[in-house]
Amino acid sequence: VKGPVDSGVTVCRRVDQVDGDLGVLDPAGSAGVLALHADCCGALLQVTGLVDHEHGRVVAQVLDHVGPQVVTDRIGVPLRAVQQVLEWGRSLTGFADEHAVEAVRGGQYILQRIHPSLRGTSARTGRDPQDETLIVTFYRELALLFWLDDCNDLGLISPEQLAAVEQALGQGVPCALPGFEGCAVLRASLATLAYDRRDYAQLLDDTRCYSAALRAGHAQAVAAERWSYAEYLHNGIDSIAYANVFCCLSLLWGLDMATLRARPAFRQVLRLISAI
Repeated sequence: VKGPVDSGVTVCRRVDQVDGDLGVLDPAGSAGVLALHADCCGALLQVTGLVDHEHGRVVAQVLDHVGPQVVTDRIGVPLRAVQQVLEWGRSLTGFADEHAVEAVRGGQYILQRIHPSLRGTSARTGRDPQDETLIVTFYRELALLFWLDDCNDLGLISPEQLAAVEQALGQGVPCALPGFEGCAVLRASLATLAYDRRDYAQLLDDTRCYSAALRAGHAQAVAAERWSYAEYLHNGIDSIAYANVFCCLSLLWGLDMATLRARPAFRQVLRLISAI
């Protein structure tokens, strides 16, 4: 295990961009793969009894397809969606085209894979899996995660700006500094669209954990003392942002993860999937 460079690969991002700690590097620039075998997810879900939950089959597919995420250049990226993410992202200092493209590419893959299950829940929730507003909001949340990742790793904004952004996103309030109006816009949109308000509260908490993990990973990269592998792994679980993605999907399409999160075994599964 090499010395800490970055605390984790944010979900859906190309592996060649980040993380030297586990030797995950793709210098040739080919499609990155976050390796997690689907059979492993299935076994974990069986252990927790998740499949017995009313909406367990949908959540199981979410975990199976987000976990073994493969982001390939062969997946066509819809330009309209990219433009909509970019229009929102222009209000964020340092936001780049690649943040939008990565978000749409990765988000599209996830939604395509779980579309049949989302369609099956639509009669109960009234949430159409092809609703453009919901889809673009999901893409924007992914883009936000990628942007925050680069703000820490690449110094896109000053430490003072980053602290203000993290506070605003974690509390769901407007940023105290100019140049980050998109943060409040996205949080207001998610609050309005939330099928279950518990998911919105959880998303704020997950964002606080994600931001703290990114900060810790960046600080550790320049620290004199190295983390133990256990410390690195613990921080990586939060910095990979699986929890954020699951929560956002539940918030937008009513997957009832708030009920599932009450189960200690399910929370443990989420951590194991993030660690793997």
